[in-house]
Amino acid sequence: MLPRALAPLCLLLGAGAVPAFASSLEASPSHLKVELLSEQISLQPGKAVTLGVHFKMEKGWHIYWTNPGDSGQAPSVVWDLPPGFKTEPLRWPLPERLSVPPLMDYGYSGEVLLTSVLHIPRGLKPGQTVRLLAQVHWLVCKDICVPGQAGVTLRLPVKSSASALNSKTADLFKATRRKLPQTMPKDWKVSGNLNPVEFQLSFEVDKEPAGASFFPSHPDEIENAAPQGFHSTGKTFHMELKRSDQLLKSIPWLEGLLVVTGKSGEQTGYSIKAPLSVSR
Repeated sequence: MLPRALAPLCLLLGAGAVPAFASSLEASPSHLKVELLSEQISLQPGKAVTLGVHFKMEKGWHIYWTNPGDSGQAPSVVWDLPPGFKTEPLRWPLPERLSVPPLMDYGYSGEVLLTSVLHIPRGLKPGQTVRLLAQVHWLVCKDICVPGQAGVTLRLPVKSSASALNSKTADLFKATRRKLPQTMPKDWKVSGNLNPVEFQLSFEVDKEPAGASFFPSHPDEIENAAPQGFHSTGKTFHMELKRSDQLLKSIPWLEGLLVVTGKSGEQTGYSIKAPLSVSR
């Protein structure tokens, strides 16, 4: 597994081994395939469509979440779009905890779709075809890490009527949307404490969970590989997260993704920003 500090160097050294641009809709570099997809079949002036960069990894290989954990590097997407088109930030589905003893990484195995909303300019003329391009860089890992890059393209017609869903991609986008983090419900209450050993988080929620896990937004705040304590009393549950040895000063907030497991096994992710009191 490649330590985080060496990932940029690996990208630089490996950049020449993978084509920088693939004119087809799908690029097929080592250990994964990447393609650019659309949830809709056409573009309507002044409206928006949802695009997705779709990664399919070989068995045993993985890529990384926006915070990769103890090693690795998250994929990046740079859009090359016609004038007037704008994209929103990428949306990242719930990641997995990827144990690579003694490390713990956060990422995706199998396949993942990173989505972005594309806003279409009002002045676009129906009848033309628009070419969309994304330059994608990634690090894919198993026992070793391999950097890769590709240019993926998509051509969509412009129509004056509302665009229909693409039957070939609709299920994938629908499944991905269910895995996107939600805003924490307004009636939930969260509080936290930071001491020299651990973060202690408390949540008051609307129904009793079966379990929970936490993915930090920022590196070097918690010990990623340490067990995460969880215990509940009805609709209140508590978590203990070991403090990272790299966290040398107090912080006012702990930001990240809280994944709550329900009694029937379903998982829901919430973006949280837990306020912290400090004890010594």
